Amino acid sequence: MSRIGDALEAHTPLRPPVKHPHGWEPGSVWDGQQGVITTKPLTERPATWDEFLTDAGLNPAEVQVVGPVNVRGWDMNVGDGNVIRAHYYRLNIVRLTELGLPDLPTVMRLAKAAVRRKARVLPDDQPDRAVVAVWADPQTGKTAVRGGTDQLIARSAETMERLGNYIADANAQQGVWLDAGDAVESFENTLEQQQTNDLSLMSQVDVATALEFDGIDLMCKLLPRVVAAGVGSNHCRWRSGKATMGTPADDWGLHMLRQIHNWTQRLAPEQYAHLTINVPKTHDETLALDVCGQIIGLAHGHQVTRPNAIPDWWSRQSHGGQPIADADILVSGHFHHLRVEPVGRNPHSGKSRWWMQAPTLDNGSDWFRMRKGYDSDPGMLVFQVNRDGWDNLRVI
Repeated sequence: MSRIGDALEAHTPLRPPVKHPHGWEPGSVWDGQQGVITTKPLTERPATWDEFLTDAGLNPAEVQVVGPVNVRGWDMNVGDGNVIRAHYYRLNIVRLTELGLPDLPTVMRLAKAAVRRKARVLPDDQPDRAVVAVWADPQTGKTAVRGGTDQLIARSAETMERLGNYIADANAQQGVWLDAGDAVESFENTLEQQQTNDLSLMSQVDVATALEFDGIDLMCKLLPRVVAAGVGSNHCRWRSGKATMGTPADDWGLHMLRQIHNWTQRLAPEQYAHLTINVPKTHDETLALDVCGQIIGLAHGHQVTRPNAIPDWWSRQSHGGQPIADADILVSGHFHHLRVEPVGRNPHSGKSRWWMQAPTLDNGSDWFRMRKGYDSDPGMLVFQVNRDGWDNLRVI
């Protein structure tokens, strides 16, 4: 007997009358575009929410449940000394767009359809080798020469398949997912975005979060230890027109990582116990991670106007004692092409510092192509790190 209503019917007449928790009375509110449904008391979480959407007079094919589902437990006295533990669920609902795109859960299921391999057992407390994947500049929602959101989703799925194969070939005990920024295209960086985007800002965030979760989830299924980290960027920054607002922490990309942290640690803490998510401090735009004894720094790259300025900017960060001051490897995005070169020497290790500029996964930058006559192929930068440095660098 799964429904509390069935259980209540077995105890008639009902003594005492049913009391619902204050503020959790069953019902719905709907303004035509969004709303909230509070379910009847249930003894089991249903497989779908279609029944409650239908009861609210809505078509499940036109409405979706978004965000985390809030739940409230409640002990109900059904009389004759019988107490039933019930749960109320609060659903945030929105009307689906007319863009013909799959909703967020569907996008996540598509990317999870690939066969997953069993994670290796960590041989000791400290990993000897790690796989690093750099997710840079997908700019979800942008349309260009390589297509729109449908093409980005397909390209991402193919990239994740190649990433799984790359991890399978590596003798690694750790995965590092680096979000180098510009996960969404946004609308206020250039005027053209108001005409060239195929997603609203909210849908950009939904789809980008699903795509990023696919990569992090893939690593979690294949590796016994995973670190995901991200930094703020120009396209993801909270803006009013072109003016930035708030702090560097007010960033859609960092918001996505925080939501992924909430999903994994609240909804499936045992499944993702080996996942750690890092973001910069509130007023910082960079961070650094110790990976197998190598310090990897991460910055989006919008701090400078041209890629050749990155080495000098990095040296000043080091002189100022910023988060990436002692980094052996600096990973950046923003400039949409692959570039790997030594830039200076780390006084602590005596070895060369390396700058790795990541390519993009986006649909193309037509303005750059028309100005310069060319652009770079899309792809994801992957490499491996061990106690001696880095190797096996590829674009997949």
